[in-house]
Amino acid sequence: MDIEEAFKVVGEMGAYQIYLCFLLGVLLQLYTATEALLIALVGATPSYYWDHEEYTINTSHAMQWESEEHEFREWLKEANKSDLQNHLHFNGSFTSIVTEWFLVGDSEYKVSLASSLFFGGVLVGVIFFGQLSDRFGRKKVYLIGFALDILFAVLGGLAPSYWVFATLRFLVGVMNGGMSLVAFVLLNEYVGLSYWALTGSLGSIFFAVGIATYALLGYFLHSWRILALVANLQGLVVIMLSVTCRKTCKVKQIYCGIDHNSSIVNQENSQFYAF
Repeated sequence: MDIEEAFKVVGEMGAYQIYLCFLLGVLLQLYTATEALLIALVGATPSYYWDHEEYTINTSHAMQWESEEHEFREWLKEANKSDLQNHLHFNGSFTSIVTEWFLVGDSEYKVSLASSLFFGGVLVGVIFFGQLSDRFGRKKVYLIGFALDILFAVLGGLAPSYWVFATLRFLVGVMNGGMSLVAFVLLNEYVGLSYWALTGSLGSIFFAVGIATYALLGYFLHSWRILALVANLQGLVVIMLSVTCRKTCKVKQIYCGIDHNSSIVNQENSQFYAF
């Protein structure tokens, strides 16, 4: 008897599987959506103006026909932090990494770069975490990746400079993409084949809900640092609940070298799936 046949005997969806669907298919997806879309709010650019009345561009090639935009970009190249704070003014009631590190003019690309680094990290994570979970176990790799995800995300909210923030976004992407993949596999190994479409759809639906709730959170929290830290609080709840997850029967068979046709498989199925 193989695993899928055992599912049909003991049941493909029980109380514990429903709990895992809520944990990994709902709560976890709300969190991963927040991380994926974090830069949309913390990287928002409010309207701003340049107080340039007393500024004269320091170059012999400056001419009266030069546009204000060109002068502004040239000034940004020469301005120090004090100049930026005194002469570059942002409107609006919210802060972001743009207002924190003056990512305007020739530095505008850094906002998109931080987003690209995150999704580049996701690519790296999904490539390596699957193999790691096959080798060391789903639950162990998932929990370690999740813990590091939260750690790097919190440090990102406390980052003292842009490049520290960007580096941490890459690391968050690695952990976020990797542990999400492992969680998806972990969930589907606990339910019968006929419920895979349900678990897959559940994750997509609540990922979209997570985007909406993150936008609502950003409406009330105007400080990007507070927003980044609060957004990770739900991650702490999910990881604490995830500690109760059990190692899947399929992984135990791989490690123990159990023959699928042996009676031990039936015992394992009963222990891990008959809830």
